Amino acid sequence: MKQSRKWWLAWVFMMTLGWSIRFLALDVLPLFIDEAVLVGWSSSVLQGNPLAFGSEGRYLTPWVTALFTPQQASVWVIRAVSLLSTMVGWSTLVALTRRLGGRRAALWSLSLAIFFPVLAWHERIAVADNTLSVMILIWIWFLIRAWEAPNFKPVMHIEAGLIFILSFITKSSALLLTPLPICVAIILGRWPWRMRWQALAWHYSVVSALCLPFLIFLRWRGVDFLGRATYGMASDFFNFDRIIQQASFFVEHWLGYWHWWLSLIALVFVILAWHVDCRRVAVLSLASVAWIAAHLLIGDFLYFRYFLPAFFPFLGVVGLGLEVITRQSKLLAVISSTVLIGFGALFIQQAAFNLEDLPLPHLDRLQYLTADSSGMAVPSTAERWLRLAKPEARLLGLLPQCEALRLYLTVQDRQRLTCPNLLSDSARPRDFGLLLAEADWLVVEQPYPLRLPNAWEHNWELVAVEYRPGEKSGLALYRRLVVS
Repeated sequence: MKQSRKWWLAWVFMMTLGWSIRFLALDVLPLFIDEAVLVGWSSSVLQGNPLAFGSEGRYLTPWVTALFTPQQASVWVIRAVSLLSTMVGWSTLVALTRRLGGRRAALWSLSLAIFFPVLAWHERIAVADNTLSVMILIWIWFLIRAWEAPNFKPVMHIEAGLIFILSFITKSSALLLTPLPICVAIILGRWPWRMRWQALAWHYSVVSALCLPFLIFLRWRGVDFLGRATYGMASDFFNFDRIIQQASFFVEHWLGYWHWWLSLIALVFVILAWHVDCRRVAVLSLASVAWIAAHLLIGDFLYFRYFLPAFFPFLGVVGLGLEVITRQSKLLAVISSTVLIGFGALFIQQAAFNLEDLPLPHLDRLQYLTADSSGMAVPSTAERWLRLAKPEARLLGLLPQCEALRLYLTVQDRQRLTCPNLLSDSARPRDFGLLLAEADWLVVEQPYPLRLPNAWEHNWELVAVEYRPGEKSGLALYRRLVVS
C-alpha cells in the first residue's frame, strides 16, 4: 500500500510539473499559420458547418477546439486546449510502459516525454499532429491490451477499431499504420491462427463499416477527406535518390533537436529495452519505425512535425531501457537521465525566455520564426495599429497571417480588419483597387509576394516595419495620406 501511494504521488507530481512547464510562457511564440487556420475551422464548426474543411483531412482537433469558442479566446486558451490532449498522451504512455516494464519504467518514460525537445517545442503549438500522436498511442495501447488478453474477446478488438477511427478522423494520414494490427497479431498473438484471423476481422470490419459510409457521405457532399493524405505523395515511391534526400532531412532535424551524443545514449537504452520483453518492445519499435519509414518512402515534401506520432512509442522504449540500467546501477541511470533531461530543460528554458536565439533546425526555424508562416511581428503590428488608429478606421491585411492578426486585436476591433484571400483569382490586382479604397490602414507582407496595382504607394504613408528575427522579412504598416 505504501509503495502504491508513493507511485501515485510521483505520477501526480510529474504530470503537474510537466503541465506547468508546458504552460510556461505558452503564448510567447505568436500564432503559427496552421493554428490560425485551426481557429477558422473551429469557427466554421460553431457556425453550423462542421464538415466544410474536410478536404484537409483533419476533423477531430477543430471539433474539440470549437467547444472553447476560440474566436472569442486568446492565443493562450487555444494552446491550452491542445495541451489537454497532451495530458491524455502522457497518461497513456505511463499506462503502457507500466504494463510493459513496471512503475519505474513508466516514470522514466514520462520524464523523457516532458523534457524531450521535439515534444517540448511542438506540444506548445496547437496543430493536429499533436492530437494524432496521442490517438495513435492510445490505439497501440488498446491493440496490446487486446492481443495480450488470455482469451479472444471481440469487444476489445472492436474498441481498438473505434480508436483507430478516431485517429483517422484526427488526420487522414493515420491510414499509414493500417497494417499494424496484422503485425501485432504475428508478434503478440498466442491463440490459434483461426482465432487471430477472427480478431483481425473484427478490427477491420469495424473500421470499414464506419469509415467507408463516412467517406462516401463526404464525397456526396463534395468533400474529399483523403485528398490531403495523398497531397504531397511522391509519384515514384521507391526513388532511391528522393528517399536518401528525405532521410537526410529527418536526420538533420533530429540532430537539430537532439545532438548525436544524446542520440547514442538513447540508442543504448533502446537496445537494452529488448531485454525487458522483446515482443512488446518490438511492437512499440515497429510502430515508431513504420511511421517514419512510410513518410520517407511516400512523402514528396515533409515537415518535421509530421513525424510526431513516432516519438511517444520511441520514448516508451527508451524508458524501458532506463529501467534495465536502474536495476544494474542506479548511479549510472541517474547520470544518464540527468544528461537527457537536463539538455531538454535547457532547451525549454530558452524556448520560453530567449525565443529568437533558439537553435531550431533550419526548416523549423523558417516556419515558426522567420518566414511569412510565422506569427512573429504580428502581435507588435496589431498593438501599434490599435494605438495609432482612430476607433472607426478600417484595416486591410495583405499578408498570409491575416487571420492570426485578427486574433491579436480586441474582440470589438476584429470586424474592422478585412482579410482577402490572397490565393484566389478574386483577390488579384484588378480587385485590389476597391479593397484599397475602403481601407484607412494597410498591413503588407514585406517583401510582398504578389503584384499590387501600379503607384498604389503614392496614396499611402509608411508608418513602421516590424521585422521578424533575422530582419529578412516582416510586416509593413501603412496609413492613408490625407489629401488637403
